[in-house]
Amino acid sequence: MLNNSEGTKFWNRVDAVRDRDKSLKQLVEEAGLNYEVIKVQRSLNRMPRAEEVCRLSSALKTPTEWLVLGKTNNPLDDMRVGNTQEHARILAIIESLVDAPETILSSVESLLEIHIHQLIEA
Repeated sequence: MLNNSEGTKFWNRVDAVRDRDKSLKQLVEEAGLNYEVIKVQRSLNRMPRAEEVCRLSSALKTPTEWLVLGKTNNPLDDMRVGNTQEHARILAIIESLVDAPETILSSVESLLEIHIHQLIEA
């Protein structure tokens, strides 16, 4: 069971990534959660249930792993949490590449000197 310290860290991380123009109540309602329940959990420094954490994570567009543990094992998730302009720029490029046609992917691979055998060996 997690102690209050873990709950405090969780809520601090929520605050760190929450849009300053959005209240906790707005965030919770956007996540489809009961504000009164979340307000009590927060006031007692308790970690929400797993489903609630997932919904908050989704509303915050932040990795669940980071909200709970304060770290991730994925460099892309680290960028999402870092919230810098450079990270936003890189993520926008990556998101564009997800649906890009093969010709664009081949061009990017060539430009970055990425070879398929490097990807397989990694």
